[in-house]
Amino acid sequence: MLIGSWQVRAQDSSAEWSAVVGKAVQSVVSLQISYVRDFVEADQGVSSATGFVVDAEQGIILTNRHVIGAGPVAITATFQNLERVDVVPLYRDPVHDFGFLRYDPADLRRNNPASLKLNPAGATVGTDVRVIGSDGGEQLSILAGTIARVDRRAPNYGRYGHNDFNTFYLQAASSTSGGSSGSPVLDQFGDVIALNAAANSSTASSFFLPLDRIKYALEKLQAKEPVARGTVQTVFEQRPFRFLSRLGLHNEIAQRIQQDFPLSNGMLLVRQVFVGGVAEGVLLEGDIVVGINGQTVTEFIRLAQILDSSIGTEVEFKLIRQGATVVERLTVQDLEALQPTRLVELGGSVFHNVSVQRARGMNLPQRGVVVAKSGYEFARAGVPRDALITELNGRPINTVNDLLDHMHQASGNTEWRLRFVEPGREFTSAVARVEVNARWFGAKSCDQRNDSRFWDCTDVELPGRRSAPEVLTDVVLPGYKDAQIQKVAPSLVRLSFDIPYAIDNVYATSFSGVGLVVDAERGLVVTDRNTVPIELGDLELTFFSTYKIPGRVAFLHPLHNIAVLQYDPALLGDVTIETLPMADSFPALDNPLELIGYRNDGTIRKQNVPNPSEVTLYFNLPQLSRFQQVPIDVLSAALPGPTLGGPLVDQNGVVQALWQSFAYQSGDEVKEAEWAMPAAMVKEVVNQYLSEQALFTAPAVFQYKSLALAREQGLTDQWIARIVDSGVEHRRVLAVSQVVGDSAFKVGDILLDVNGQLPSTLAKLEKLFQLEQVNVRVLRDGGEIVIGIDTIKHEKKGTRRALLWAGSIIQEPHFELSYQRGNVTAGLFISGTQAGSPSIQDRLYRNRFIVAVEGVPTSTIDEFIAEISSKNPTEPVRLTVVAMNGYRSVVSVQPEYNFWPTTELRRTDRGWQRKSLPPAAIAVVE
Repeated sequence: MLIGSWQVRAQDSSAEWSAVVGKAVQSVVSLQISYVRDFVEADQGVSSATGFVVDAEQGIILTNRHVIGAGPVAITATFQNLERVDVVPLYRDPVHDFGFLRYDPADLRRNNPASLKLNPAGATVGTDVRVIGSDGGEQLSILAGTIARVDRRAPNYGRYGHNDFNTFYLQAASSTSGGSSGSPVLDQFGDVIALNAAANSSTASSFFLPLDRIKYALEKLQAKEPVARGTVQTVFEQRPFRFLSRLGLHNEIAQRIQQDFPLSNGMLLVRQVFVGGVAEGVLLEGDIVVGINGQTVTEFIRLAQILDSSIGTEVEFKLIRQGATVVERLTVQDLEALQPTRLVELGGSVFHNVSVQRARGMNLPQRGVVVAKSGYEFARAGVPRDALITELNGRPINTVNDLLDHMHQASGNTEWRLRFVEPGREFTSAVARVEVNARWFGAKSCDQRNDSRFWDCTDVELPGRRSAPEVLTDVVLPGYKDAQIQKVAPSLVRLSFDIPYAIDNVYATSFSGVGLVVDAERGLVVTDRNTVPIELGDLELTFFSTYKIPGRVAFLHPLHNIAVLQYDPALLGDVTIETLPMADSFPALDNPLELIGYRNDGTIRKQNVPNPSEVTLYFNLPQLSRFQQVPIDVLSAALPGPTLGGPLVDQNGVVQALWQSFAYQSGDEVKEAEWAMPAAMVKEVVNQYLSEQALFTAPAVFQYKSLALAREQGLTDQWIARIVDSGVEHRRVLAVSQVVGDSAFKVGDILLDVNGQLPSTLAKLEKLFQLEQVNVRVLRDGGEIVIGIDTIKHEKKGTRRALLWAGSIIQEPHFELSYQRGNVTAGLFISGTQAGSPSIQDRLYRNRFIVAVEGVPTSTIDEFIAEISSKNPTEPVRLTVVAMNGYRSVVSVQPEYNFWPTTELRRTDRGWQRKSLPPAAIAVVE
């Protein structure tokens, strides 16, 4: 009988919940959010969450504050019938984790959601609930739980996170996870009794925000009234009476409060007073709050009601301090006025005022400017993300307005000297020198606008060109006791290369290394392509560990780990640098060598190169097509000490090789290792650059194969005898390991001769292919054939043009795509996408080809610009996209030109230029 009754009740309960949930889900939406810029606690990128309709007539949706963020966002809401609408931020609470969005009800065609009722009083211990949301990113999930606590301390997201305060949270075991933030917590009557906000990833616990202040804010918004939020810049916490008695609470006071408020378990205690805030020196940590303005206050709701209604007026706190009753008066501040609402974008970085939360976490006054994103120019200078800038060129910086004033007054001065502190090192300042200009990035100031998709942005003018390099005077060459070091050291150069936009699939954006002056008259320096991998970037050369001058990328060899750089010798004044002699052939292994190179500490050291050996480098293809050294013969040695690189010289002072860093693919990682590049190869590459003749390479990759293996494949004794009689040191042949494009080569072909000459080494083979066409005799399938091979002609130029559109970096395919992957789709290559951009939100991903715009075949940047320029900027653009495996798809991208303008990057004879294109055209800057 008891079992049967229980079954009936369970069935009735299940039916009730089914009806409740079935009605509520029509008002629950899945939110897709793009955080357009780093701002306060929001990181630039995309996310998903949940919201629900609380006013269907006005189109108001409730969700978490951390979902909306404080910065510029693009958000869409998808109802359960998959109808999608754009939504805009309506209100973000300054402290508590809730906010409201608005949509236009007229945009809904097939859905008529109901307004879910907010019932703060319904949240009691033991209440069964259902959490409806997009748990784990799913369109809809329904999770059950039971309210276990209504007085839990607010979740802690770390010292510097956006931590809620001056409120309790509810706790239930409902196992919510990412994507369910902002979900309604429903009781069995269909009322919303809390807002899902957080969870413990190691347990099933979920944390819900109470609705009292949420309902207050909603009523204000519905009435078109401002939401007043007062503060005394203090964190309070509720502690039990027994604990408070140890801090001086008298028994008679505790008994009176327990009698007047039987449901109260304690009183409010001052936990933290903000440095520089209105309560500093007035309220003290450990003060017990008895009342405010003559009213007893023991919990957060009443505290908030009083403060929110008292902005700009003085309130009286009655306190127990060290056992004594005291009265303190202070003026309530406007909490909204303390929030950052303006961002400044400069040098690829984002700045804003210090938030209440950040000042609280750092325990500093709410003064200074936060580096929300350390972009190109500031990252180069060593200014990290989250740094707090306090001074600029000796002047205090309290707000972003001070930063803007300095920008307006700079009048061509591009050098900024900053003083800043970092979280975790608040009382130890650091300094940095930043060169600010408009070469790579523009500057703007943007003000927050609620109930609008866009912020109000104004461009800020910056100097277009970096400061003219200074011609050095009174330069003194370093002196060394060691004669060999004294001869080599002046030719050694420290290099830094920074990349503002990652094209050509480059795996990093900041590089450093060592170069060697190989032509002092022309200012030519040679380094490896793991120091200078592409042409786009800023190159800085440091001579004699003392003098820094700019340089440019002159030539990047398409196959070898060699980059030729150039500087202006006139910038070094009257200094004469000797060009060291370089060997013409592969180093003799019995020739004693010394490596003279830089170390990390900036010193130049000499070390013996013990037992060098000849090795042939073979690397697996990189996962993303980028430069990687092809098979080559180099020197290897186990050096006794560390080095950043430098020349290997013999006893006569002749450079035999350069110690270089090579980047290569190893599994899923890009790794680095060091070998010595023969000086003969370096010399050959420099001569190729200086020569007016074209550079040719073979349309294939080759590897060595032993005569024994070749003999098994049909190599005749006559060919073996010819190879042996040629006097080669190693008995081996060259075979095709990879074919480029539609070459007549086939994998496995063994090369017998090229235009009648034996290709005994990889270096010799490369020279034999320095023609537009060659005849190659190969051994294929056991027989000999002669094939005509069209070589690859190089213009001695890398990628010199790129387009930034909708957050994608678009370029014409770089050489490595065809060389490493074979035939390349005729189209434009997407080499990168930026977090939070329309491209990411609409799933236009990197490492793909755009072959058509609105169905029109597109293979050049000019064609792409022409097509997008003809579109209405408010309409989506349909792109036909081809993946690396040939899979075709159509992607519709909705551009957003406010924060993602179309920008062209082009290298000319005067260097790289940045040009903004319509619909937000500005003048060309260099």
